[in-house]
Amino acid sequence: MHGAVGIGRPAGDRRLPAARTFAGTTLYVGAGQRLDAYRMNRDRPLWSAALPDRIVGTPVAGRSAVYVSTERGLTAFGPADGRRLWAAANPARKDPTGGWLPKAVGPFVYVTGLQDTLHAFEGRSGRPMWTFQAGGGLTADPSSDPRVLTPLMEGSGPIVFNGADQLSAVGAGDGRATWQKPIEEPSDLFAASAGARVHLATKGGVLSFHPASGEIVQHVDDLRAESLSTADDVVYFAGGPRDADRPTTVYAMNPPPL
Repeated sequence: MHGAVGIGRPAGDRRLPAARTFAGTTLYVGAGQRLDAYRMNRDRPLWSAALPDRIVGTPVAGRSAVYVSTERGLTAFGPADGRRLWAAANPARKDPTGGWLPKAVGPFVYVTGLQDTLHAFEGRSGRPMWTFQAGGGLTADPSSDPRVLTPLMEGSGPIVFNGADQLSAVGAGDGRATWQKPIEEPSDLFAASAGARVHLATKGGVLSFHPASGEIVQHVDDLRAESLSTADDVVYFAGGPRDADRPTTVYAMNPPPL
């Protein structure tokens, strides 16, 4: 066979699906209680690391560490050698779905769990910076929905994240509330950022917000929107008539200009 090279073998418990993420030329594979790092075109791990609990979600590669969420909390590893840098316990571990869900932005990592709080840590040292309590409850599936959105301009934009019936924006550096926006007819609050805007799927369409003010700058009406995602500053969502049980069409939307 020409033109194809296998990368890696299954990590951890082979009965569990592996979660994978690329960062540059490195592939991180997490499954069961093990995280493996592979370099492109090599079938043996660059390094492997064991965790005390089952991995929840997908490994996240940041500027200075790789972050893995488990049922106990968050663990950070050095990307070059897999050395454990720090770990933070999840105070909401009583929920059996477990796991904090990390989002790495610049030198920081943010995590949100099931008790409507957003926590910020220094990415390399793990020093806690702040915690923000949103109120309203988080209802999306924690294994698939990150719920934390990247600041639109790294280091200066707010962090925008989902609650059960609202979006909240807080300062990336200090955790102070910038704005909170109640949402009518949320559709499991699938949200993403693109084109320096925050976009939200609802049962009545797609809402686009200015991240600094929370102002609605675009509204796609009369569609039930679900499974929203973005790529290359284009917004994609599955949608259909509001009274339909399932989405029927995939739409592409260009965000409004700055």
